[in-house]
Amino acid sequence: MFSFKAYEESKSAFHRCVYGRNVFPAAIIINNTDADTSTGLVHVPFPESGSWFVTLGLFCHGAETAARITIIDSVKEFVKMHKELLVGIKAPCACAQRRDFYINCLVDDLCLAELNETETLKVKECLMDSKCTPKYQEISRQFEIHHKFATEQIVIDNASCNASILFTISSSPCVAGRCGRYGRCYHYMSGGFVFSTCLCIKGYRGWDCTEDSQVPSSMSILLASLLLTLSNLLFIPSIYFAVRRKYYTEAVIYFFAMFFSTFYHACDSGEDEYSFCLVKIGVLQFCDFYCGLLAIWVTLIAMAHVRQAFVSLLHMLGAILLAFGTELNKQSLWVFLAPALTGICLISASWGLRCRKTRKWFPARNYLFFYMPIGAVLVMVGLVCYAFLQTRQNYHIVHSVWHMVMALSILCLLPNRKTFLPKC
Repeated sequence: MFSFKAYEESKSAFHRCVYGRNVFPAAIIINNTDADTSTGLVHVPFPESGSWFVTLGLFCHGAETAARITIIDSVKEFVKMHKELLVGIKAPCACAQRRDFYINCLVDDLCLAELNETETLKVKECLMDSKCTPKYQEISRQFEIHHKFATEQIVIDNASCNASILFTISSSPCVAGRCGRYGRCYHYMSGGFVFSTCLCIKGYRGWDCTEDSQVPSSMSILLASLLLTLSNLLFIPSIYFAVRRKYYTEAVIYFFAMFFSTFYHACDSGEDEYSFCLVKIGVLQFCDFYCGLLAIWVTLIAMAHVRQAFVSLLHMLGAILLAFGTELNKQSLWVFLAPALTGICLISASWGLRCRKTRKWFPARNYLFFYMPIGAVLVMVGLVCYAFLQTRQNYHIVHSVWHMVMALSILCLLPNRKTFLPKC
């Protein structure tokens, strides 16, 4: 971040900057009256390359000043500059009847000096009237600029008004090297460049984490944290039924999926007020995503009902590839779709071969037409919530729903020998 400092009081004249013959509104105005520092400071968060222009105008408080010219003289000077517009004026314009007189008077300095205020303002209004000239908008804009400059208060010659200006440019991390009470200044390096930014907590926003319009209350932070952590407890029935159905490997994976998800959200969602981090949050996040993906994979392998000799092979293959995918991009939708689509293909092939070999429905119709559709709907609801409905505002609600529907889907999809295998 670059900072511009100007010592003493500096300000662009009339809040405008002049580039060549063009006048533009000033983008930034420094008006500092602090007697202790006498410093104007402007922060530029992301400076762009190219030429930067700074206009400084000195305003002397207390010095004797005077206007350049009087108001009526400013109007006379303006109408004289645009006297050629009077040539084309016709009725119903108010100046049409005395048009020739006004044209001749504007050329003669003596006549112009004796022209009274009423007549002068009448000519000025005609120049800016849509009935008199087609350029009335442009003339109005030019008059505004001319009049402000002509009547500007300037320091008279014998007045004492001077100042020294020290203009410096400096670079500092974040905002003057700090990020306020609810932010931390982080540095990043990319391509040989060092970047800095303020990482805000507790819902604070802004360059220096001082904007508090969307700061949640302590109670809402606590409720969000409890919702994200306690929603994982629905995995307990899944673990219990996995043990009862003798899926011990799957039960262990379900347990660790619940364990790491609970402690990850306990560390991440408390906004440093109610958070508890068992280990580094990066480790917890990786374990949360990895165990969740592994739980999906082992459930699909169990549904495929392949030979026991292939189960260990598929488990290890999935464990290695899912670890790679989680480390590569843990939040990508394809990391979830890849094991799901592979498992569906494996299930279809296994069930199809068994149906062809036994000439019977596989699995049992009770599972095929009741338990599996319910489980599939729950999985689809969870994936839609995870991929499309989550926002920063509703994250604690939608992600908790994702936890619950995925835990409930295991109860329906994990095969039970009584309802899964067809009867002889």
